[in-house]
Amino acid sequence: MNIDYLQQALNAMGWMLYPLAFCSLLMIALILERLCYFLLLPLIPDSKLSVLLSRWKNNVVEQPAWLQKKQRGIAVGIKLLSEYQGKNVVREQQLSCWLAKQHQTNTARLKLLQLIGMISPLLGLLGTILGMIVMFKGVAQHQGPVTPNILADGLWQAMYTTAFGLVIAVPAIVGAQLFYIWSNSYCQRLQHWLNAFHCQMMVKEHDEGSLESNSDQNLKAVA
Repeated sequence: MNIDYLQQALNAMGWMLYPLAFCSLLMIALILERLCYFLLLPLIPDSKLSVLLSRWKNNVVEQPAWLQKKQRGIAVGIKLLSEYQGKNVVREQQLSCWLAKQHQTNTARLKLLQLIGMISPLLGLLGTILGMIVMFKGVAQHQGPVTPNILADGLWQAMYTTAFGLVIAVPAIVGAQLFYIWSNSYCQRLQHWLNAFHCQMMVKEHDEGSLESNSDQNLKAVA
């Protein structure tokens, strides 16, 4: 595709080029922003989390150095659990709110990306219809016989906006869906491990409660 052909295609789209160009730039910016966000999400290996869970099972709840350094991701959830030891109901509520906020942060601006994917083909179709209106107006004013060449020349120019709209819509919709899948997978992993740590804390609290109850009963029996 040479420069002259590209210039001809841009001229054929008329003023509809501007909203479509805006949608394309916004789509590229959103995809790059979300891609950088997901690539920079901290990912702690399962091996480290398994070791930490084993330490919790052995009543070693001190946070390792690598966990204290993390300020995002699952490390924040684990720290949140540690802050509410002995408060089962409050801990569950805080954990649910944090997971919901994490999912909301992951999917931020994806609805806008989907909206671009929906609007772009409609803008392209609108440009095509406007181009066909101009084409048929020119045909009506044509003095000589109307040949297929005249119609084809106007149609191929009018179809440019539809093609441009679809070129914008496909990556926008596909990108939004892929990011949703990425977010769901990430949040499911968070939920899996945080539930494991939460269950371990519940077991520990139950065991401690049983020991205290047995101690009280023994004291009453002695008395």
